[in-house]
Amino acid sequence: DLFQFLVRNGANTKAKDLWGWTPRHFAEINGHLKLVEQLPSCDNISSIFQGKTKLTPLHSMALNGRPGLAKLLADPSSNIDLTYGEDTSWSPLLFATRNGLKTTVKRVLENGIPLDVKDDTYRRSPLAWAALEGHKDVVALLLKNGANTEEKDKSRQTPLMLAALKGRDAVVE
Repeated sequence: DLFQFLVRNGANTKAKDLWGWTPRHFAEINGHLKLVEQLPSCDNISSIFQGKTKLTPLHSMALNGRPGLAKLLADPSSNIDLTYGEDTSWSPLLFATRNGLKTTVKRVLENGIPLDVKDDTYRRSPLAWAALEGHKDVVALLLKNGANTEEKDKSRQTPLMLAALKGRDAVVE
């Protein structure tokens, strides 16, 4: 294929653009898992890019709902950074819980990422986001790992209130 053809003909797999992004970053963002496996692991992207958006490739991939994200993150050999980067308001854990990516949530928790992170806008916890979006399996996993059911967001709403607000009967039961 074209990718392999370029590599065989001397294309630099570690080349960086103006913001420090490498071919692997672009492959991660767009969910091209076969390319991610073939490319060398990336250093953290430069502070120039994060200064503009505060999003890592992982954040962007999760935000865009790219197919294969859960599979990629569930693989311990994927070398994906599960930490916050510079954006503490939207950690990979918050993205994964909001999007119902149970396997991703499990891997993030196994890597010691704390449950007490909250987004900057609504001050919601991972449990609050999972409850609001109706992701019962993710809610169960978070509770099993010690998530606080009484923690309130900026509007003083608990995860149960948020689930009731959206009619998430599977979560409320």
